[in-house]
Amino acid sequence: MTQRCANRGRAPGVGPWLTALALCCLGLVVFAQTTSAQQLARLQRTATLSSDFGSLHYAYSLAIDQRGYVYVADTGNNRIVKLDADGKAIAAIGTAGSGPGEFRMPEDVAVDLNGNIYVADTKNNRVQKLTPTGQVIWATAIQAPDGITVDRSGNVYVSAALLHQIAKLNPKGDIIKSWGSYGKEPGQFQYPHDIAIDSAGNLYVADFVNDRIQKFTSDGRFLKAWGELGDGQGQFHNPWGVAVDADNNVWVTDMSNHRLQTFTQDGKWLFSYGHYSETALGAGEFNHPKGIAFGPKGDLWVAQPGIHAVDRLSAPQGKGAR
Repeated sequence: MTQRCANRGRAPGVGPWLTALALCCLGLVVFAQTTSAQQLARLQRTATLSSDFGSLHYAYSLAIDQRGYVYVADTGNNRIVKLDADGKAIAAIGTAGSGPGEFRMPEDVAVDLNGNIYVADTKNNRVQKLTPTGQVIWATAIQAPDGITVDRSGNVYVSAALLHQIAKLNPKGDIIKSWGSYGKEPGQFQYPHDIAIDSAGNLYVADFVNDRIQKFTSDGRFLKAWGELGDGQGQFHNPWGVAVDADNNVWVTDMSNHRLQTFTQDGKWLFSYGHYSETALGAGEFNHPKGIAFGPKGDLWVAQPGIHAVDRLSAPQGKGAR
């Protein structure tokens, strides 16, 4: 497996076991980080679907329900594609348009505990909530919604990238709070994208152009931020997707560094994994990864729109979705 950053700065000719031993003598935890990264083997890739569904086209992001079904924001095809746990397409929801249940460049998708589907219908400037079979429950106007997630109570959180804000909607689709403005200060954003929620209800926002992750309470109170531009440990170049595992570790698709990074909920770097490849076929290879989500059994799914595919990776130490 390729470990791009965990071995950064190692002297030429020094074996990884010797480096790890030396660092452990200094009191640094290395083996746990390396082991986690090495477990992220690709299990499958989904790109070409069955003849009834064609192929994915710029699949930006994905979400996974409690039964392991995967919902892909098939952005270029203006639809949501439902996959089973093995990556087989079993349904497609939506077509191109601006009517109820239609989409224009949907960039993100979420699913609640009841299987209802939430879509950031980006170019239609709205969020739509759908039943599991695709019937519209409500639609709320939000300018250029980009990232979307839903908590266990049915509240919906949406990143309005062009407004540099996060909006909170109640289960009926009413906007009950928003926060953020353009800038670099705590609580400000530059084109926020994905959002994830931990077991305490705290939010993690991929602050795309500011190259950082920001953490908030569910009511928008700023808690913490970490990251800066770069390709070192804990640095980012356009973080796009974010997910939280069963231990509340925060996983980030570091898009323009073509890798995944993992942190504690307080922003302590744990490990990095991946490097660039045009085809992203080899172990640890990515091409502008964006969406990221955990399945209930711990498998990690990553969307790569540049190669029109989603990948299922093996469970890192059994860390499933919360």
